[in-house]
Amino acid sequence: MSFRLRGFVLFVAAILLLAVSERAQIGMLRGGMQTSPSTVRQKSTEPQTAQNGDEEEVQPPIHESNAQDQKKTETAQNGEEEEVQLPVHVESNPKDPQKTAQTGEEEVAQLPIHVESNVPESNTEFRFCTKNELVLCKEKFEMEYWCEGPHYNEFGSAMRTLAATLPKPMGRRAFPVNKNKHVLIVGNSHTRQMIWALVCQYSDEVVEYEKLRRVMNSFMVRFRNNSTITSIINSPVVYSPQWQALLEKGGLPLQSFDGIVLGKFNLYADSKGTSFIDTMNEALKHVPGDIQYSTATAPTLSDVASVFDGPIVYVGMFAKYGQPEQMMSLNFTKTVRGTRDNLWVIDGRKYINKMKMECGASTKNAIGRCLEMKDNGPGRRSADDEHRCIGDQGGHPDLIAWEVAEKLNSL
Repeated sequence: MSFRLRGFVLFVAAILLLAVSERAQIGMLRGGMQTSPSTVRQKSTEPQTAQNGDEEEVQPPIHESNAQDQKKTETAQNGEEEEVQLPVHVESNPKDPQKTAQTGEEEVAQLPIHVESNVPESNTEFRFCTKNELVLCKEKFEMEYWCEGPHYNEFGSAMRTLAATLPKPMGRRAFPVNKNKHVLIVGNSHTRQMIWALVCQYSDEVVEYEKLRRVMNSFMVRFRNNSTITSIINSPVVYSPQWQALLEKGGLPLQSFDGIVLGKFNLYADSKGTSFIDTMNEALKHVPGDIQYSTATAPTLSDVASVFDGPIVYVGMFAKYGQPEQMMSLNFTKTVRGTRDNLWVIDGRKYINKMKMECGASTKNAIGRCLEMKDNGPGRRSADDEHRCIGDQGGHPDLIAWEVAEKLNSL
């Protein structure tokens, strides 16, 4: 082969070898691009378009060994940022009392409850007696003078409007009597309406109920704060000149109480034709002592104050005919003011006069209606001399019970 021919063959071979080498490098380059997506993402500086057409933030590559340190948030399925849930360290005494609820709102964490001996002085809601049946320590009592109907509903609405104007904590006390204090409440059936309203309001706090056997028409209730109310209503013992001795003989000496709530006692002249006469006649068969209910005058505020030097609250009747004795009691407090400053008088008709609604009740053991003066007629007692309606919205006895509770919480 000539020298020229050999040179030509070598030149062609070199060109072919160069072509094959370039083709191989191009193939390797293409193969590398298909197997390294992370390299492309690292170089990308433009936001990618999400499937829903909105711009989605480009997520930088994550090294699995320190993913939790590198990444604070991740994109949720709804396109919004969702906080990454990190491991929670639970301490025995958590310093943060709040946690995030499933609803996204903050709720108070449930911490161990420490029961305090000092309970709150008041609640946020008014205490009305709205029960027609009361249960005290498994004993049931039907509430008297229950009323219903359109006018009662109108009265109930007006009463609650008035209640909203009363100063705190009136009507919202945690207990009716200050802790560890013991109170005697004595009077007639109007006083009884007030007492049962008070006990009804706080029935959830009653821990003991006892019907007392040694004094007729009496009972005792104990509340969760260890305060007690002892009630004596329409008892014949008060119609004896030895009424104080009879109470002591019955296990209720006046000096064992921290305070007394005193109501009006029925007079024989006012009770003719009523069930009170029958009650007294039956009582005389069982009560020892010199009972003179037809002639004796029951003790007044002045009489009780002369033998008991503790606080006394006189509570007037809902009925208008009880006003003279209430006025007499008020005058007595004025005469001893300065030497005796622990005597108070509560007007039983205070809120009746404010509301200008009697809402009297003449039906004791059946459903009645709210009576006003326009309902007066022949053979009917005037509405302003009746007992007061209670019902599913409460009644006047609630408001007077609140007044009494304010005094008893100051003992």
